[in-house]
Amino acid sequence: MNLLKKFTIAIAACAALCSCQKALDMPEDGRYTLDDVFADFDLTLAYVNKCYSYMPGGDYIKDYAFEYGGSLLASFCDEAQDTRDVMTSDVRNWYQGNSTAAAFPMPDYWSLYYQGIRTCNIFLHRIETAPFLEGDRIMQSEANLWKAQVHTLRAFYLLQIIKRYGPAPIITEPMEEGADFSRVRRATFSECVDAIIEDCETAIAYGLPWRIGSQMQTDYGMMSRAVAYAIESQAALYAASPLWNDGEGQSAKWEWAARITGNALNQCLENDYQLFRSSPDAESLVSSMSAYQSYFFSKMDVERQRDKETIYECKVQLNIWNENGLPINPATIRAGACPTQEMVDAYEMEDGEHPFLLDADGCVVYDGITPRINPASGYDESDPYAGRDPRLTASVFYNGAPYNLQDPESGLEIYGGGGSQISQTDQRYTRTGYYLRKFHHNLSAAGNVADGYMKIFRLGELYLNFAEAANEAYGPGTVVPEVTGNVRTALAAVNAVRDRAGMTGFPAGMSRESFRARYRNERRVELAFEQHRFYDVRRWMILDKTDRTVTGVDTERYPLPDEGYAYRYRRFVVGERENYQSQYLMLPLPVDEVSKMKMYTGTDWQNPGW
Repeated sequence: MNLLKKFTIAIAACAALCSCQKALDMPEDGRYTLDDVFADFDLTLAYVNKCYSYMPGGDYIKDYAFEYGGSLLASFCDEAQDTRDVMTSDVRNWYQGNSTAAAFPMPDYWSLYYQGIRTCNIFLHRIETAPFLEGDRIMQSEANLWKAQVHTLRAFYLLQIIKRYGPAPIITEPMEEGADFSRVRRATFSECVDAIIEDCETAIAYGLPWRIGSQMQTDYGMMSRAVAYAIESQAALYAASPLWNDGEGQSAKWEWAARITGNALNQCLENDYQLFRSSPDAESLVSSMSAYQSYFFSKMDVERQRDKETIYECKVQLNIWNENGLPINPATIRAGACPTQEMVDAYEMEDGEHPFLLDADGCVVYDGITPRINPASGYDESDPYAGRDPRLTASVFYNGAPYNLQDPESGLEIYGGGGSQISQTDQRYTRTGYYLRKFHHNLSAAGNVADGYMKIFRLGELYLNFAEAANEAYGPGTVVPEVTGNVRTALAAVNAVRDRAGMTGFPAGMSRESFRARYRNERRVELAFEQHRFYDVRRWMILDKTDRTVTGVDTERYPLPDEGYAYRYRRFVVGERENYQSQYLMLPLPVDEVSKMKMYTGTDWQNPGW
């Protein structure tokens, strides 16, 4: 029987496998012994499926985007201000700096992903002696495919742990209940990344394919070679970043990261991954969308006929309209993540000039809350959204922006007295003068969710990962040694992303420093609201700059002498945040895990400041 068909048969057996208990010492629950499981082909296959349960969209992480009680991760960094700030909530505690390790707003991913790692370890240990493999080449070939997938899953889970909590134990053997944990230690970040890359390379060596098969439903959400390369790319980038570079000298680490990220990108390119450029058909209900905007409404195409960019996405369709929607939709619960003025200020003019001056970290320079205007940009304070990067319109609802894709005249009324005006008390109305547009489809309503999908890995990120590493190691225009393929310089990589967006490329001859500033701004814009900025400002160690003051814009509509109306825009402070201190660079470990490991090892594992 075909492997993919057997996944369907075996899925019912998953519930009978190991139960979900805490972290490093999860025992089996007794309904099936592990000997029973790994003596039977279908139960073993079900165990592989169990290894997938901890992936975004899996049994334990269904709504990956809404990680925090209905709030997007964007609300926990400088991308957005959440309207749950008016109530006693985890969001409000976060903004006020009142979060503690014992009362932390974010899920316990430490324990969850270690459950995933332990499940993977059990499989990789037990499959080696599974009796049904003896002397059967076909079975052994399928088992190698399983091993490749599970090694990739284990790499993904460890990456999720370290990007949140920093250095962590590297566990590669099943740790049974009652095992001796006294020698377990938190490895360095570099050691963790080495383990992640080793798992990915092992998966590739086992023959992890670019596509698992050809069946749309059964292939969807499965590991592929592109996923392994995407994991390597992100892990290497993080390891070389200022917060996490704990080993070699800075330049040597960036050179290593440039090779890893460059190889990952070019491997995908050589195997027909491409940036999404398909605009909707002229007859389509969404014909006014750009390719960039349309992409985030496109479900991953397993056969990659139309979508050749997505590497992995959360299988659960987003529900943006409900939790992060517009008050003009009567079924919307709250406005949720309202883009900040700082986020809007990041978008360039359409000719590639930035409307404002940037500092060395790629942040807009402000005098108080007023940005310093770039006189060469042509930016008009009285018409602030005109002539901007088209990704602004694709990602943010601002005053006058059409919300109905079939009606270009359907401008949102975010001015005082308008139907979507600012409120500082009502959760259904914006705090900042903006609403989230990315992923949000205007046809969504109760009983008809048309919103998009959260892309966990996509080719656009791989371009940007390489651009950053290559620039830090060699500068913008220098070819990276040992990287083969069509994209070998930082400049070429970032300009490919900008070209898809309809933006002019960065010019040749930039210094490493000027490229860094513009690149960081470009990454912020291209990956807006995709759960990258939260981690980027931490690994760059600029949290104390980006997450202190949040501003918005108050829009006033006034009549013109003859006819019609015009608008005045006044910036204002939405709030001062207290979550910019160094302790917030890493999340706190769960207190019960800290207590347990202190008992086992005599060492306090808690992260600094918590």
